[in-house]
Amino acid sequence: MSLTPSQKETIIQVDKMVKSTMESAEEEAIIHATILIDGYDHMPAIMKIIESNDEEELNKYAEIYTGFFLYMKLLEHLAQGIQDGVVTIPE
Repeated sequence: MSLTPSQKETIIQVDKMVKSTMESAEEEAIIHATILIDGYDHMPAIMKIIESNDEEELNKYAEIYTGFFLYMKLLEHLAQGIQDGVVTIPE
């Protein structure tokens, strides 16, 4: 299934948010924590994007929007930590 215009806009918003955060902070752990906090409101829409689109489609957008890719990796890391019972902020 192709991304809807609304889903594409969400990806662009997340990409901009992540890139803005990366420009405004120096310490990587602070950047990652800030991205997760600032991106909290996007999580429901991102989950819908993940659930309704195939991996190939998402990978295409992750290549174009590197901030979106980083956000996705942070969510993946967070989910794995929750599953393992040890949640850390990646360095």
